[in-house]
Amino acid sequence: MADRMPKEDLVRTAIAVGLTALGLYVCYLLALPFLGAITWAVVLSILIAPAHRRLEERLPYPSLAAMLSTIAAAVVVAVPVLFVAQQLIGEAANAAVFIEKMLRSSAWRAAIDDSPRLAAIAAWLEERLDLAGAAASPAAWLTGRSTSFLRASATQLAGFVLTFYFLFFFLRDRGRILALIDALSPMSAAETRLLVGRFSETVDATIFGVIVVAIVQGTLGGLMFWWLGLPLPMVWGLVMGLLAIV
Repeated sequence: MADRMPKEDLVRTAIAVGLTALGLYVCYLLALPFLGAITWAVVLSILIAPAHRRLEERLPYPSLAAMLSTIAAAVVVAVPVLFVAQQLIGEAANAAVFIEKMLRSSAWRAAIDDSPRLAAIAAWLEERLDLAGAAASPAAWLTGRSTSFLRASATQLAGFVLTFYFLFFFLRDRGRILALIDALSPMSAAETRLLVGRFSETVDATIFGVIVVAIVQGTLGGLMFWWLGLPLPMVWGLVMGLLAIV
């Protein structure tokens, strides 16, 4: 009987570990659709935390302060994102049409006639590839996509709603959330607070030091293209912003 007990304990342990792993995997599958919303909610809660704390000092009701901060974040973030995305898809379609027209015309060939090597490469490509036809397919797809973006955005609405739903609770209950992290962390309280602080600093530095600067540079570049009357100002502004991040 004594010899059988360790084996039975081993079987029970193996079953418990297997069920635990299965439960964690099921929890992962359940949480997977919400990871993006949770991540953005955490980022937004860190970014607007200073302003939210000042609002909390003026309002005695934490839920009201969190609701006002969430509404302000939704207005500042969601509306511009949807507008820019719609405009970018429309201009991307215009860019594909513009490239197709340029390839079908001879203007681009005249621009490289002074360079024998480029002219030879262009002639070789034209003999073997239908460049204008290759550009026509993405042009048609982007044109159709730009008209259906508003319908497709309805499916993305759930993600935005969940993001700001989580943001409300992250702002209102951040004290309890931090206390729970302290309780569950295997590190000491001081080390956990240092880790959380460094994480917040990293998010701030990444968003404000890289992304916000890139957005400003891309916006100014796009406005410059628009002011000079150059084609596709928003597309080139996006390109400038991405290169600024690089």
